[in-house]
Amino acid sequence: MRFKSQIVIALILVSGISASAQSGFSGFPQDELVASDSGKLQLNLSAAAFFENNEFTGNIVKGYTLPGFYVQPTAVANLSPKTRVSAGFHGLFYGGREKFDRVVPVLRIEHQLTSSIKMVGGTLIANGNHGLPEPVYNPERFFINQPETGVQFLKRSSQVDADLWINWENFIEHGDSVQERFTMGFSSVFKASPTGIYFPVFFVAHHAGGQINAGNDTVQTIANIGVGFGYKYALDSRKAWLGAEVLFIHSGDFSPMTHMPFAKGYAVYPRVMGGYKSLLFEMGYWNASGFLNPRGEPIFGSISTVNKIYNEKRRELLTTKLMLKHNYTSGLCISAGIETYYDFSSSTLEYAYCFRMVLDRNFFIGMIR
Repeated sequence: MRFKSQIVIALILVSGISASAQSGFSGFPQDELVASDSGKLQLNLSAAAFFENNEFTGNIVKGYTLPGFYVQPTAVANLSPKTRVSAGFHGLFYGGREKFDRVVPVLRIEHQLTSSIKMVGGTLIANGNHGLPEPVYNPERFFINQPETGVQFLKRSSQVDADLWINWENFIEHGDSVQERFTMGFSSVFKASPTGIYFPVFFVAHHAGGQINAGNDTVQTIANIGVGFGYKYALDSRKAWLGAEVLFIHSGDFSPMTHMPFAKGYAVYPRVMGGYKSLLFEMGYWNASGFLNPRGEPIFGSISTVNKIYNEKRRELLTTKLMLKHNYTSGLCISAGIETYYDFSSSTLEYAYCFRMVLDRNFFIGMIR
């Protein structure tokens, strides 16, 4: 319980410090309240079909394939220009199965506290990967994990994007044999307009513990804290852009008794990137030591998911990403891409490719009386 209160206080302080120093940069959750929708009853259809294939042959993580889809229909009541309630269900299906892998209810209550700050309770808004980089928050979570549930505060303005949230992943009762689990995070970007310079700041902590469960599992708390700076330049055509970014990330095991092989770690991640119309390109150099990332893409971490004898304190990767992504006015986004990871320690090239179709659209039902 002490850890929970400390983290809550820390996140509130960080959000207060950063509230005037983040940007409207891309990558944060997008789901704005629309004043003209007030009084409307709508059906929202959120769905995605995906095919993800990770051809990993190294000893940090082995390859796997994710073919499937999820569907999340909800009834949406726009109670006022500042308040919206939605309820429905979320179903996940994998190709080759005979039934849904998971069907769970979803409920979201949103309220616009100020012109730039919104509060969300229940099912969180998790698209955009919370504005976090892949090494600390795996984008696959949006497609295959249970919808995040908790409390969230979102800030959006001409200079600031920020996301503060807690996702409760496992609830326990007295005598349960498993631990409670939750993830807390804060992400922000300050954009120094009109220079094109921006400064990301983020924090993610995963906690497993509990005081009322009957198991003997040890309490574990692992956090990632990162800062960085970047530059984005729009070319004359306005359809093309170039950019560069450097991230500095710290990882730490803040458990009462440390059981991880690396108590502290760090990573430096410089990247260059660019885009033209629907085409996106990125190249980076990942240099890490003793890096723990319980919610990130495992290939960046020092902990092997295969066997602990394969743990690698030093991780050096050359990463590339090529993505074709197009948004349609119908609420449909289609994307396809390939990512490569060259591992310097083993001299191996690992790669992954994906195809995704994501739909998010509202249909008018009637007016609320």
